[in-house]
Amino acid sequence: MTKSKTKIEDVFLSYANNILKGRPENFYNIAETIEQNMAIDLEGIDDAIDYICAISKYPDANDFYTQYYKDPMFGTGKAKSDEGRNAVFADRYYFYKSLYDGLWREGEETSRATGRFWEKKIECEFGIMNKELFGEDLCKDDYKIKCYECHQFNFIRYLMDIISGKEYSEIKEMDELLFRSSIMSTQRTVRNVEDSKERNKFKEIITPNKIFDIGYIQYVYSADTGNSYHAFNEFIFGIASYSLTEFLLTEGRSKIKICSICGLFYVQAGLHPSKYCKTCSPKNKMSTEERREYQRKYRQQKKHERIEYELREKESEINDYMATLEITKEEAEQMWKDDQDM
Repeated sequence: MTKSKTKIEDVFLSYANNILKGRPENFYNIAETIEQNMAIDLEGIDDAIDYICAISKYPDANDFYTQYYKDPMFGTGKAKSDEGRNAVFADRYYFYKSLYDGLWREGEETSRATGRFWEKKIECEFGIMNKELFGEDLCKDDYKIKCYECHQFNFIRYLMDIISGKEYSEIKEMDELLFRSSIMSTQRTVRNVEDSKERNKFKEIITPNKIFDIGYIQYVYSADTGNSYHAFNEFIFGIASYSLTEFLLTEGRSKIKICSICGLFYVQAGLHPSKYCKTCSPKNKMSTEERREYQRKYRQQKKHERIEYELREKESEINDYMATLEITKEEAEQMWKDDQDM
């Protein structure tokens, strides 16, 4: 890692601002920010992200398994990544697989028995919280949210509660954020010898560097942490949680803001309260036209994300009609259209 000045807050801001819903490639931006600001070993994480991006494009679990049986590498040219797959499905992978195999490969009775077994094993605190919040099960009943999206959503929820001034003791599952932070927090001091001249004293030529004890490979294969279906997501979530808790310990919550224009999280730079992030601020040296262009591109991105989400929802509902009613795709599309017109 370079000797450039690091900012621990950049890590949690990157995780909160690089929305993963419909854009799993934003994991690359998040990983790059972690690498720039924390001395933590990320070797192997790019392969998992490659696999996440390859399988996330399938809006329906059945589409995923159809392609999976054709090509487990999903065109990446690399061996399949269990961590990457679990980042998307976690233990739902086996639940959906049992349903798919029962429908297309092994028979209905096997599907029901295996499906019931894996359905009972699906347990996730974030999934339970989301069901309470939205009034529906986004995990078992439908493939509406990927596991990495769920982790990021709940991190943003923590951040919103903190910014709003809610008592820390009243923030739901705050202990989970602190627990994940503590797992990542252990560091060791590594000392290196610099070039010595004129018989410098030992302490004058030693450069101490703080390095995090646990890296990506160690985390996902550790007996303590790697046995979780959420190992990849918990690793990223834990790093962001560590970044946030360290910032809160030194700076407090009052400096974390949401930009009034672009809606991104940012950290207030000066003592005076602000409403805008650095890019949108009128004090920015960018010209008015440059700022407008930035904001225009941001709005276009949000619009694109919304359209992608709506298309995935449409495809999922059409597939549900086809599977439930045993009708053709054309008939399912017409039924979906009729429902929208009602």
